[in-house]
Amino acid sequence: MTDMDALVFNGATESLRVGVGKVPVPVPKAGEALIRVSHAALNRRDTLIAEGQYLADMPRSIMGSDGTGILVESKGKTACLVGEHVVINPVLHWGESERIPNRAMIRTLGVPDNGTIAEYIAITSENIRLVPAHLTPAEAAALPLAGLTAYRALFTRGELQPNETVVLPGIGGGVSLIALQLAAAFGARAFVTSRTQENLDVAMQHGASGGVLTTQEGWSKSLKAMTGGADLIVDSIGGEQFTSMMQIAREGGRIITLGAVTGNVPNFPIPITFYKQLDIRGTSVGSPREFDDLLSFVDRHNIHPVISQTFALAQADQALNFLIGQRPAGKIIIEMPTEHSKL
Repeated sequence: MTDMDALVFNGATESLRVGVGKVPVPVPKAGEALIRVSHAALNRRDTLIAEGQYLADMPRSIMGSDGTGILVESKGKTACLVGEHVVINPVLHWGESERIPNRAMIRTLGVPDNGTIAEYIAITSENIRLVPAHLTPAEAAALPLAGLTAYRALFTRGELQPNETVVLPGIGGGVSLIALQLAAAFGARAFVTSRTQENLDVAMQHGASGGVLTTQEGWSKSLKAMTGGADLIVDSIGGEQFTSMMQIAREGGRIITLGAVTGNVPNFPIPITFYKQLDIRGTSVGSPREFDDLLSFVDRHNIHPVISQTFALAQADQALNFLIGQRPAGKIIIEMPTEHSKL
């Protein structure tokens, strides 16, 4: 087999920016391994690329950061894993420091580097790990990028302790939902917000202690009363709601920001920051050590990532449009053909 199917970013100048098409099967270089992908997953990063809001000037390349499959060939340190079910760490070239990544080198898999939504991927051996035994292939594909981001936000940057109270705004997002599962397994009291009752119901099924609808008047006061004040808030929403989160945080609380779905914070209330002695910290993705720690944590606590819907590879562009339009609670999975060709 010389060609394979993949979800391809065709470039900003093409009329079809993203679509399923044929690309050459990759050949692993020294230090790399070839994985026959069984399942991949979509992230908000993919929707931003598809909508032209992120990396719009990149060349033609394969979409997708999350993936799992069978390692079929190795030219690196993973020769002992040939034939094993493996999962990919989507963060490339983090660097030597645990505190911050090497900003000049770090990249996330999938545009401009060829990503996971394809029948095969060649990836450096350092980014390959065995899948925790209790996970299905679809669950393994759902974990990496959102799980790694959530793990660092909660435990490294957030310094979460058992029995603390954590608030996770926008629980329909992939990061916030796996963060809920991690926090609940750790013994924290987790509370959530959402614009839909459906997402609140999903959160309650996966460990939330309570939640509020942000469409209801006075929601922030209700959440403050419900929680008694948050020790930790992991926020990906930004915008006007960020000020509400500062009010909900207890004195000495920590707010971890990892996204700004609704934009920048207008009229940022500086006095609240110093009067309440708040710590506001940024984070994104995570280090190789944190990826290993995530897998160990998920294995130890028997955590199963939440899956919303599965699409065939031939429907990958439809799956992307579904994620953009519906924003469901749980991950969108792309399943490769069951009998796709073996090398």
